[in-house]
Amino acid sequence: MKLGRFILIRIILIIVQIFGISAILFTVYAMTNYNVGVSHYGLSGSQQIVAHENERLGTNGTYNKQFYQFWENRIIGECSDVYEAFTALFNEKDCKQTFGVSWESDTTFGEYARYLPFDDVIFDKAINSLLLFAISFLIYASISTLLGVVAAFYEKRFLDSLLRIFTSLGTAVPAILITDLIIRIGRDPTVTIINDDIPNKVASLNLKLFFEAVASNMYYTTYDSSFNLNSFSNNWYFLLYPIGAMVIISTSFLFRVIRAQFIDEFRKPYVRTAKAKGLSQREIILKHIFPNVLPRIINTFAVTIPISLTNAAIVEYMFKYNGLANMLISSSQTFNFPILLSGGLIFVFFSSFLMLVNDILVGLIQKERSD
Repeated sequence: MKLGRFILIRIILIIVQIFGISAILFTVYAMTNYNVGVSHYGLSGSQQIVAHENERLGTNGTYNKQFYQFWENRIIGECSDVYEAFTALFNEKDCKQTFGVSWESDTTFGEYARYLPFDDVIFDKAINSLLLFAISFLIYASISTLLGVVAAFYEKRFLDSLLRIFTSLGTAVPAILITDLIIRIGRDPTVTIINDDIPNKVASLNLKLFFEAVASNMYYTTYDSSFNLNSFSNNWYFLLYPIGAMVIISTSFLFRVIRAQFIDEFRKPYVRTAKAKGLSQREIILKHIFPNVLPRIINTFAVTIPISLTNAAIVEYMFKYNGLANMLISSSQTFNFPILLSGGLIFVFFSSFLMLVNDILVGLIQKERSD
């Protein structure tokens, strides 16, 4: 019951947080007093043309009305009320909820156009970003934990000093420079890993569709004209570049935190007692130290999530990766507010959901150990 109540409270807080963020973003939009019709046709456009453009894009009402309209379209759609929209989930009825229409056309990948809904595109890009983050997270979390244990075990020795020097370089050098260096190594024929245009190769891959194909065992299915699984299988290694950049950037910070946690645990009295009883270092670490440190490690992972998402935006942009962060960056250049608002809320939901999963895992581990 306590766990169920905790999850319910956190879900309510996530809803309040998402709604609050949307209100803040709409306030910023209102303070800019941005007129979409004027931005499209200029001050020389007639009032009638400008008014028609704003009506077509749904920006002809007050900011309060636009805010209300956004949430009505997102939650209710074409249903009559919230109850009907909720019950529609269980009776296979589509209320056609939408984030709205785009104010501008996509100039990077050409996947959404002005005046048209962009829901499918933004969810596909969110999945691409989620997969890139998930793969990178599993790698850098494992490496950071392993290196943290090794460095703590050999504290103040040569190996520990060597690891700290290399990770200090990773934290000191800005993420954008690390990403740029990886791209240049791939392009320079004198030090080449793969001599080709890395960002364009990454942009041509569709990670989401690849995973769908593998998961469904439809290895030779072509989902759309831009995706060919055979081409993907021949070029999948280009994804190692953005994944590698994410791993290098995130491992450096996380390693130092985990190292400090294990050093603190190694110095506790129960470790000396275990050594006196003749337990091996492997038994002490796996059976005693690691279970005690695990809740703190999981909390540390949660702290790095916002940092990793920020780094992901840099990596996606530099590699032209077809993800949500890259979509938001390109949309910010033209102030495509509907996409900025929707993408921002998706990121808020994603971060909040991961924090919820983190808290549940920590609570379950602590409960099991107390029992």
